[in-house]
Amino acid sequence: MNNIESTIGEFTPPAAETLNVEHSTFNIEHRMSGKKRPAFFFNSKLNVYHKSLYNRVGLVMMLSLFTLVTGCAHFAGGSYAEKKSKAPSVVRISTTIQIPSFYSPWIWRAPQTKSGQGIVVGENLVLTLASNVMNAKMIEMTLDAEPVPTQLKVVALELNANLALLKGDLPKSAQALAIPETTTFTPGEPVRMYWKTANGMIMGSDAVLDIVETRFNFNSSQGLAMYHAVKSSHPGNGWGTPVFDSSGNLLGLSLAGASDYDFHILTCDTINKVLNLNKGTLKTPTAVPGFVAAPLTQPYLRKSLGVSGIDGGCMITKVFEQGSGNKKLKTGDVLLSLCGNKLDAWGRYDDPISDTPLTYGRIFSQHYVTDAFPVEIVRDGKKMKLNLDLSAVDYDKWLVSSNPFNKKMPYLIRGGFVFIPLSKNYLKEWGGDFQNKAPLYLVDAWKKNMHKVKSEKVSEVILISRVLSHPSNLGFQGMRNMIISKVDGTPVKSLAHLNKVIGNSSKKIVKLTLQPGDIPLWLSPKVLKSADAQIKKRYGITKLSFK
Repeated sequence: MNNIESTIGEFTPPAAETLNVEHSTFNIEHRMSGKKRPAFFFNSKLNVYHKSLYNRVGLVMMLSLFTLVTGCAHFAGGSYAEKKSKAPSVVRISTTIQIPSFYSPWIWRAPQTKSGQGIVVGENLVLTLASNVMNAKMIEMTLDAEPVPTQLKVVALELNANLALLKGDLPKSAQALAIPETTTFTPGEPVRMYWKTANGMIMGSDAVLDIVETRFNFNSSQGLAMYHAVKSSHPGNGWGTPVFDSSGNLLGLSLAGASDYDFHILTCDTINKVLNLNKGTLKTPTAVPGFVAAPLTQPYLRKSLGVSGIDGGCMITKVFEQGSGNKKLKTGDVLLSLCGNKLDAWGRYDDPISDTPLTYGRIFSQHYVTDAFPVEIVRDGKKMKLNLDLSAVDYDKWLVSSNPFNKKMPYLIRGGFVFIPLSKNYLKEWGGDFQNKAPLYLVDAWKKNMHKVKSEKVSEVILISRVLSHPSNLGFQGMRNMIISKVDGTPVKSLAHLNKVIGNSSKKIVKLTLQPGDIPLWLSPKVLKSADAQIKKRYGITKLSFK
């Protein structure tokens, strides 16, 4: 060993003529302590005659082998111990789901099964993503390889945070996992995920924390701070898989990212904000903004709004009919600060949890609807201070339903004409990219009405989605996706209003005004009614209407 150490400092590469490579047995010979020992054998022959090179290669290989062996031993031991400790707390969740057809709303689509992950958080309580269990006809859980799964039911559901609490008679071996009150983001920190397979095995994979981002769930305008992780060693970690930091503490649950090898982490901070895990209930609702703000970077626009001499501030471009601040804020207001957080021209602010700015939607998720919420704005060139009334959002009140629960939607069939209310679910029949694939006028109607609430004047936007062929509607079978703006010259209020008019047999003719183009359509209530029985039989429809 002393001989090896003495030659490292004086090592020089061998001359070219000292190397002789032949296509036979590859024999590297080490000379250590005066002995000649063969080291490795491959499909070539290399004779190295320089003593310093022998010593250098020998030392490097010995150190590399030692590092590899000890490193693997440490990793394998730590990984196994951590797996063993997490196994009683990580569960596999399987659901049977069934959702209605929004194109043919009188039928249900075939049942499907899907799986996700969850964690035990209390006595007979399991935490998972809301997206794992929504629309489920049955929810089952396995902890190990038990032959009979445990049935669970939803006891709390929070859409803004995409979280669900489930309850059932868990196996005695289940152990509640400690949920830290807060977490800390460290860029570049390695994280580890654990999940259960269908046969009860616990598996693990690694990733690296990258950045903190503001993300949104179920089209909510409430932003959540989520950790973004990259370089996952296993694809597809986005279904509620628990994620742990380098110390083995829970960071949160994973959500799918832009690719199979990255994901977002719904942190313990959010979990503790919205759920009371001790009681298995929801806490007071957190606030949801009732407006949208856009970057305010154009010098001329800033000058016209009276903020050219002010650093920062973004402009409100739309105010919703639900949500926090919708009563006091106006389109054109410039937001300077929210609850003491100064906003830049892009609507971002500095948050202590992140080394990069986060968008303003995250501030609302940090406050309950009962909290005080002071804001500073510029309106008509003057600075103002307001106290906003915070509130959540009721999805059922929107004029054009987003229907995140995939409830069966109302419909009406008369004489083969299928009448339905416009909804986001119907637009999704064109796929996830429906804004580019669905008819433009339907997308425009959705955007125009998506943040309006139902009223006595109008509670639904009604359209003719299709026409089921029948001799009574010859010539109209190709009609698709026409919005009904008026019936007999009166604006259509709802499906019930339309049914009342076209179902009135005392009327000889009913005029519908269709969009786009103000196209008139005359229908006979008597003819429509006479065809209903045959329509039901021909297309196997049990009920011609559903509300």
